[in-house]
Amino acid sequence: MNKLLMLLTMCIVGCANSTATENIDASLCLTVEEAAIIAQTEGRILKGYQYSFPSSPYANGHTTGCVKLSFKISKRGLATQIRVESAIPARVFNRSAIKALKKYKFDVPNMQPERNILILEFELKK
Repeated sequence: MNKLLMLLTMCIVGCANSTATENIDASLCLTVEEAAIIAQTEGRILKGYQYSFPSSPYANGHTTGCVKLSFKISKRGLATQIRVESAIPARVFNRSAIKALKKYKFDVPNMQPERNILILEFELKK
């Protein structure tokens, strides 16, 4: 029951800061398995990166967004083989999210998981 509740919450809240005119894309909804992978990945972060809101989306009227990224962790603890799984709004924050993730440092697990997932959220602070 808790897993189902967590899944529904993530689908509903996934990118809750979206404006009313931006529709929540169902592809950003997470499965229970993806939620577990995200929790494991977040636990491996040694050094995050305080990424900032890029200027071009603001010029186009976007003030919030989020990007779901999948990647592998190298032996040096860096994100490699980064892939955008989904984004709201589509393609607006992808480049900024990838650039930010490349600056993260992760703990290298003994057994490398096949997939790591993080969701980076962007919000223009007023």
